[in-house]
Amino acid sequence: MTNAQSPPPPGAFGKYWLERRIGVGGTAEVYLARAGGPEGPALVIKRPLPELRGDPGVVEPFLREARLLQQIQHPGVVRVHEAGTIQGEPYLAMQHIDGVDAFRLLRRAHAEGRRPPEALGVHVGMRLCEALHAVHRAADAQGQWLGLVHRDVTPSNVYLSLAGEVILGDFGIAHPLNRASRPTLQSSALKGKHGYLAPELILGEPADARADQFSCAVVVAELLLGKPLFAGAGQVAVLLAIRDGRIDALRTAARHLSPGLFAALERALSRDPALRFPDTRALGQALAPFAAAPADALALVREWVAWSRDARGLARRLGGALLESQARLAGPASMPPSTVRQEQTDELIPASEPWSEEPTTARMDEVPSRARFSDGRYLPSVSFARLIEMVVTGELGPADEVDLMGQGFRRVAAIELLERHLPAASTRNLERPAPPDEQIPLEQARILHLLGRLTRDRETGLLLIEGSDGPGEPARREVYLHRGALLHVAAPEASDLLGQALIRQGLLSPSDLDLALAVLHRFHGRLGDTLIALGLADPVTLFRAIESQGRERFLRVFSWTTGQASFFRKVKPSHVEFPLDIPLTPLLLEGASIAFPNDAPVVHFRATLGRILRATPGTRADLQPAPLEALLQAVGARGMELRRALAFLASSGTLAPADALRAVLVGLALGLCELA
Repeated sequence: MTNAQSPPPPGAFGKYWLERRIGVGGTAEVYLARAGGPEGPALVIKRPLPELRGDPGVVEPFLREARLLQQIQHPGVVRVHEAGTIQGEPYLAMQHIDGVDAFRLLRRAHAEGRRPPEALGVHVGMRLCEALHAVHRAADAQGQWLGLVHRDVTPSNVYLSLAGEVILGDFGIAHPLNRASRPTLQSSALKGKHGYLAPELILGEPADARADQFSCAVVVAELLLGKPLFAGAGQVAVLLAIRDGRIDALRTAARHLSPGLFAALERALSRDPALRFPDTRALGQALAPFAAAPADALALVREWVAWSRDARGLARRLGGALLESQARLAGPASMPPSTVRQEQTDELIPASEPWSEEPTTARMDEVPSRARFSDGRYLPSVSFARLIEMVVTGELGPADEVDLMGQGFRRVAAIELLERHLPAASTRNLERPAPPDEQIPLEQARILHLLGRLTRDRETGLLLIEGSDGPGEPARREVYLHRGALLHVAAPEASDLLGQALIRQGLLSPSDLDLALAVLHRFHGRLGDTLIALGLADPVTLFRAIESQGRERFLRVFSWTTGQASFFRKVKPSHVEFPLDIPLTPLLLEGASIAFPNDAPVVHFRATLGRILRATPGTRADLQPAPLEALLQAVGARGMELRRALAFLASSGTLAPADALRAVLVGLALGLCELA
């Protein structure tokens, strides 16, 4: 078996001569090759890694890439000369691009403190838009539109040649929309580099060619900035920045850009795909006013490619920085050591992550900690993972003291690694921040009504729900709202910790969780970052799992039948690392299904079936999910007897009576309809 770290010597591969390996990815390796022998014309051979050549899950996408590329004929898309198998090994023979990829150019510019000129970023963006437009319009041999989406538009897949060409490559995860438009959790682990994914791909929503437009705009923005557009302390934080549309770095740099350029990119980077340009050709046209003359742009690409290929000069500079940094004991150098080992190469080097370095994680001696409680209790030995659990569940409060791995006793609130896990300051130890602005008994219809009104009025604050999660099992949820959306849900039970939720979802094994908890302190106490660093979780999968956990925590209260709910206006959580930002309306429909299962809504409305249901004039359209919209269209502003409306919806196959009545419950709560 070939070792991925030790490239094999040159040799024949069928009719090709493999000169040297120039790249290794997670599933494939790439060679600079010659057609017909050592002196033949240069090309690139791509083939699966030796240990994966018998894996259908690797080979089929590999061959699909060849089929897709052969359908696209455009000078801005890498050409496939031939595809097939040699002695049972699948391969692609592709166009050789004598130059560098945009990732390497950016990495070199970052190391040298040099920002690429605006004209370069605009030119690359325009050429990339043209290539993507050709991809999105591609048809098969019968002329049938394929609906291709690249899904991996990143600097490492944008090749720049010494001749000034801009070429899009690596179609390994491209797919036709007519096969699937919604990536699954399982497939997301291998798809795309996380700093360039469109928000809809991160959230698992339907995606189309506008996802490529978003990624293209990120690449252009990074060429203008000379640094990553979306940054954060860990990959989950980067995904959050994308979801929330935080393009602050580009907005700050806007004053240094040509007037109007920021606005064009801002539109392409819209969180909502409907607000972006209709296609990448339109984005390219929006960039055109800021372009240099064609000859000047071509010369600029050639100049920067030649400079970026000077790997020896870069290695000398980085090597000096490493030695200087090590001598000063000032921590890691500005680039990873692996960069220095590439000084003999001048080929395109793929990279899976942005070129800037992640913050250095805490490294502590793995020694037990001690805990001293305000009531006099004392724990002589406790693991870091157990400390986190005790803080999250309220066993350790902010005033209790901990000797964290021999660093001396300090209050929990003064230890940053522990303080971030404290429940919200307002409800620690079940204390109330103030008399509630509103308090109701925990009854299904009333909690729906309260949540509906808080949604309609775009309220911000804390909804403290105290009830029972089973016979004799008191439970509590701290539901934080921000402008009527779900921001955060805190729960003190150990079963609601992230690790347990991942196990319940089948995304993590108990043994893997134990491994992550054992080294949690090395990653600032963040379980998500720990799992990603250990290779136990994919960032996108983890992102969706955390969001799913928040939904699950919230929805569970709809099964509680006793207790009370108290709303404290304007109260905010002390610290939230993962703001959920989930609209409440669809959650209320799910909650209604839990609170009123099966035919329970029919029983609830039995006495009111003869009343008139009508839509409330001037209601907000964004509060109407599909079942509710169908109902309101049926009754209209003039209204209809509820019994008749149910019969109409059932006969048309739109909604079953029980589902329609659950929609009525939510509609009444949101003020979208009324019973006269």
